[in-house]
Amino acid sequence: MPTYDCPEDWLSDSSTLYMQIGGNTNYSVGNHIQKQQGGNVSNNVVNIPGCQKISAFGTYDWPAGDYCIIAVKCPPDFYPGHIGLHEEGDYIYHFYFCCRNDGLSSAPIKLPTTMPFYLYRFWGECQQVMDMTVTEEYIHFDTKDDQNSDEFYGSFAFVIVTTDYVDLRFCYYE
Repeated sequence: MPTYDCPEDWLSDSSTLYMQIGGNTNYSVGNHIQKQQGGNVSNNVVNIPGCQKISAFGTYDWPAGDYCIIAVKCPPDFYPGHIGLHEEGDYIYHFYFCCRNDGLSSAPIKLPTTMPFYLYRFWGECQQVMDMTVTEEYIHFDTKDDQNSDEFYGSFAFVIVTTDYVDLRFCYYE
């Protein structure tokens, strides 16, 4: 099960989304976010624990590849974007992404491996990471049906979108 202790200079960013009441919000089988919540998730409430970079990235040299991270300010060679999900009660919840596509997702990259983490898919499959096992997961968000105003701007993680839902695809590394 993932730990959500964040690295130094990262913000613990646990978010609760209230999707369409009576809808069909659900998770992929074996989803680690759902496991973190004990598997007791109501049909319209989604809790997303995680870490978000809120300050400058300093000198860390992110490797070339095909992936997205959650961050308010993007490091060099990443492009910003966001997804806004129209929740129950006419709120829009924003996921802010920094994405890059300057390498192949099939070419393993080197990242810290001391704890489990998530990356988000961009153009290709889940980015391969050296010495880590990856599992693709998703959350199926049943967004507002009437007068929906889901938003998609700039560079953002891979999603499947219909008039009734948004599937956000992400990659869990352990």
